Amino acid sequence: MNRKQPPRRHACVRCVRLKVRCVPVPPTGTCVRCTRLGQPCSLPESPHVNRPRKTRIDALQEQIDNLAAQLGQKQGEFSHHGSLSSATPSTHPPDSPRPHHRRESSRPSDEASGEPVLGGLVTLREADELMDKFRTQKMAQFPFVIVSADMEIEVLRQRSPFLLLCIVTVCMEHKPLLQHKLEALVRETAATRLIAKSERNLDLLLGLLVHCAWFHYHWRTPHIHKYMLLEMAHMVVVDLGIDKDENIRMQPIPPETADNQRHPSNPTEQRALLGCYHLCCTSTLFRRQVTMRHTKWITQCVEDLARKPEYPSDVLLGEYILSNNFLRRTQCVFDEDVCLCSYHPRDASWEQIVGSIERQERQTEDQLSRLASCDNWALRLELTALTTLTLGQAVQRRRDIFRLREINRLQHLTASAHRVLATYLQVPPDVAVHLPASSYYTLWYVMLVLAKVSLLFGNYNHPTPEIDSRRVHEDVLATMRKIASLSLGDDIWSNCRVISMVAWLEKSKSEAQRQCSISHVVQHPSEAYGPPRPPVSWQGPPPSIVFETQPHWTPSQLPVQPEPAVYLETLMQNDWDTGIWRQTLEAFTMFGPPTPQSQMSLQSPVVI
Repeated sequence: MNRKQPPRRHACVRCVRLKVRCVPVPPTGTCVRCTRLGQPCSLPESPHVNRPRKTRIDALQEQIDNLAAQLGQKQGEFSHHGSLSSATPSTHPPDSPRPHHRRESSRPSDEASGEPVLGGLVTLREADELMDKFRTQKMAQFPFVIVSADMEIEVLRQRSPFLLLCIVTVCMEHKPLLQHKLEALVRETAATRLIAKSERNLDLLLGLLVHCAWFHYHWRTPHIHKYMLLEMAHMVVVDLGIDKDENIRMQPIPPETADNQRHPSNPTEQRALLGCYHLCCTSTLFRRQVTMRHTKWITQCVEDLARKPEYPSDVLLGEYILSNNFLRRTQCVFDEDVCLCSYHPRDASWEQIVGSIERQERQTEDQLSRLASCDNWALRLELTALTTLTLGQAVQRRRDIFRLREINRLQHLTASAHRVLATYLQVPPDVAVHLPASSYYTLWYVMLVLAKVSLLFGNYNHPTPEIDSRRVHEDVLATMRKIASLSLGDDIWSNCRVISMVAWLEKSKSEAQRQCSISHVVQHPSEAYGPPRPPVSWQGPPPSIVFETQPHWTPSQLPVQPEPAVYLETLMQNDWDTGIWRQTLEAFTMFGPPTPQSQMSLQSPVVI
């Protein structure tokens, strides 16, 4: 049997102090060094006790215990103020269903609710409420950027600060001045991160898509910044390789650490790609240079999201892309020398496009019947306007518009345009203010088409199946009243050019012009505008005429409606002249003809 080994002898005091090896001499109990030097050899009085070291698991457990204690303390404070929060009225109407339910713990704590964020312009609690507003009211109208219901404000702030900034900005339409300051912060942040720091990530891409989708919110007057920012979003798509398009890169920008682990079929990236393509297609109505190639990967993204939808709105994205593709194909035919996609004009004739429009109309009717109960009014407007957007391209060139009349398709154009305006009039007012900018681009395009066709072929006293000038005026006036009712002051709604367009139509339309032959109108456009005719009968002007002095009116404070002639005369005093409107209808522009000032420099909005 083996004996138990004696305990190990510790080093003596002198060896410990000199930091040398202590070798004991068994018979004497001293060490070799002390015996050789004749020095006393003594052991330390209290030997050092080795304390057990904490493992990594113990350290993590201690941190978890501390966090649990802090969380319990904050929950106690939150329950203490629960009665106050329960007394706060809900921002949703009681009869409207909530599309999502958030945990109470996802709300920012009372201590952090007053913390300033986004340049100190809003608090964390306000940002959280605006993020809820984006989910419930805006996200359904542009389902390409999704913020999940369980996403907390603190998490989104850390992961995607630029996206949060853009969401807060687009949802701040009830405070135009503050929204104007936030818009300046958006452009400053985009310039710093995209250009100065050369950052490329999903945060910037999603934020730019949200910013461009509701770009009209900060307009005092229309501005061309929208196209520049949209091109930046397209640039980020290409640099991140989301489009999976084969192109030559001289020196690719190195991806960030967070982007190295991107899944090859990330639904968020796929939706962002489709959203960028959709915005580029809708922008080509007034700026054909804003183009994005349709690739096989775009079709693959539509199929993937429809086959495995992460959200219910994913199955609707294909409807957007199909209508965009059809519009781009027809643009290639009408533009002849300008081809913006892989579809070449020589592959189809003008008559073949008309036949394809009829087939597309039948498909659109089926799509609209399926969307009857859907709250996506933006998609319904786009599908309804597809015929107008397609045939309306013929109005931009006189030889095409007369060709359209020869083949008896002018009535299809005007009927489709009236359906678009009727659909917009059915949109609830609380939804109309949240429609994306593409919906209002479509409305402006439709009214330009009706205005030009009415001037060319309309007869106010003798309507024809092709064009009814009286109905054109009534529908445009009704649309004007609805748009003007959205205004809260000096914003895009009160400055909308629809009001000026109606005033100009009232001023320029005359019996002499209506009795002119169409050939005389084409050959002598400068003589096509006679003296002003009596205004059309209507129910009164919109309340936008008092917005400068009374921006926040209530129904009981509505002004007395003046006579239509007096109202239209006040609009004509500061309106564009007839020559500018002729150029606008000829060029079909969103911002009016270019001026020397706009060509020389573009001044940024003043932050108030």
